[in-house]
Amino acid sequence: MSQHTTIKWLGNSCFLVTSTDGKRILIDPFSRRWAREDRYGLREPRIPADIVLVTHEDNDHNALDIVPGSFFVVRGNLPEQEIFGVKVTAINTFHGVVNGTIVKDNSVFIFTIDGLSFCHMGDFFAYKHRNQPEKIKGVDVLMIPVGGRFSLDWAGAWEVIDNLKPKIAIPMHYDEFGHRGDLLSVDGFLQGHDDVTRLPGSTLELTPDTLSASKRVFVFTYE
Repeated sequence: MSQHTTIKWLGNSCFLVTSTDGKRILIDPFSRRWAREDRYGLREPRIPADIVLVTHEDNDHNALDIVPGSFFVVRGNLPEQEIFGVKVTAINTFHGVVNGTIVKDNSVFIFTIDGLSFCHMGDFFAYKHRNQPEKIKGVDVLMIPVGGRFSLDWAGAWEVIDNLKPKIAIPMHYDEFGHRGDLLSVDGFLQGHDDVTRLPGSTLELTPDTLSASKRVFVFTYE
């Protein structure tokens, strides 16, 4: 077992958070049909988990069939619940708006593990109610989309980060390798900001030093 909680980026919006006692939370697994290596350069995240969180029903976020073994699924707008000792809350938000029409709903998940608070925003586009940001403010780790289209773009993501003030923020849901014409790259999101750490790999140990660092944005390298 690791002495520290770890978070691993598996591409797109998929992350694996592992507790110090080995509990595994997988978020938004994507399908092989969606992410062929010859299409986006991403491998199917076929990783065992104890809990799987699904923020919305797109096949780049809800591929439960690729997760091996048995696991507990959380999806939709549910009240706070405790699963295997992990407290999970879902906040119902907007996925995207096209010509004034709401595309679909999106669940923003907040969960606590090893005393650390995490927020995964899914394909967040906008809040539904004014008080919703108050439920997220000050989380330790914020996973936030930056690629635009039906979710936040560069400017929108920075506005949310500045408002929520997480200890660290991790950008996700962007064009990783220049193969996705529908999403922005992460480079434009980082431009003009010096409070950024580019990690050489896809895993981060959440140590006291990490969480108190002056660099508040951590960019993972896909492996």
